[in-house]
Amino acid sequence: MLFNSRQLEIFRLLTEVRSFTQAAVQAKVSQSFVSHTIQELEQHLGCRLLDRTNRRVALTPAGEQFLHHVDRILNEMAAAGTALERLKSWGQVQLRIAAPDSVCDVLIPCCLHEIRSRYPHCSIALLAADRHRAVEKLLVGDVDLAVTTGLEPDERFESHPLFCDELVFVMRASHPWARAFPTDGAEISAEPLIGFPRGSHASNQVLDHLRPEGIDPSVLVECNSVAGIRSMVRLGMGVGILARWAVAEDVIRGEFVCRRLGPRPLHRQWGTLVLRTRRLALPQVLLVEEIRRLALSSLSGVTPPVSPGNLEKKSQNDPVPPTTRSSVPVPGEARSGDGMPVAPAAKPGRMGFGRLRQHATTERFP
Repeated sequence: MLFNSRQLEIFRLLTEVRSFTQAAVQAKVSQSFVSHTIQELEQHLGCRLLDRTNRRVALTPAGEQFLHHVDRILNEMAAAGTALERLKSWGQVQLRIAAPDSVCDVLIPCCLHEIRSRYPHCSIALLAADRHRAVEKLLVGDVDLAVTTGLEPDERFESHPLFCDELVFVMRASHPWARAFPTDGAEISAEPLIGFPRGSHASNQVLDHLRPEGIDPSVLVECNSVAGIRSMVRLGMGVGILARWAVAEDVIRGEFVCRRLGPRPLHRQWGTLVLRTRRLALPQVLLVEEIRRLALSSLSGVTPPVSPGNLEKKSQNDPVPPTTRSSVPVPGEARSGDGMPVAPAAKPGRMGFGRLRQHATTERFP
């Protein structure tokens, strides 16, 4: 290094006041410190920058040339400091999120609206992607955070649970299954089902869950859009397979009825994935908490899953009125023997994220 920022600041100040004494006063240092700093700078550069007389200080031709560079250097350093301060205050932080279509349609927009209201200069990029594609984007650095199901241990990622939900059969209220759910697996298999594309993570979960119950759909209309599945169900094209919370409003309005996927409920664990080589920024921690808070709020009006039992028991497949709180399992929530909550949970947005905050940073990412 030929010089440091302190030397440059002293030099520029001296060229402005043209007095070693005045420069020392304004910089709040001794006059000898100013003289020593300029001498050291000239020795490093190998030329004289200033002509000193008893009355004034004048720039040499080399000093005039050097001053132009000093102005640019100090101005760039000031701009860099301002930019970093903005990052620390979340002014220009970018949030790049990958999430399935259902989450993008229902949960994420309200969460992002909350974040934008707090941090209006935050840049947001939302990508609708299934689990496979979201993981690919995360690995190549195209997104910072993936919201997905399936949190199997993977040394490449750090995962944080969000909430659990349940996949169910969804049908119009006028559909025969709404009055009497069939007990024969072959009869269920013969009904046109509208679900996720074959080969997707969600489709594999559903098929792996149904086959042990003797249910193997013969007609499966594939659709990767929650809105599309709801529309086709509403048109009477078949029975859809969706999460309860995705059709909660339709059930409340009396348009749809939900039935469990066989004797055993099919629950899914949702969570976030980030690369282990990166750290979550504080806005991303806020996003995770907002998604979880809103998800729990949405789940609070969803029909609770019935305890596992015999599919032939019609009462287990009757619609259950919405409850004021969700019976979908929430990590750390106390439950009674029948699986229902026994005490109010802590504030949803503040549960289970202590470790996230410990690892959060106000900087973009290292």
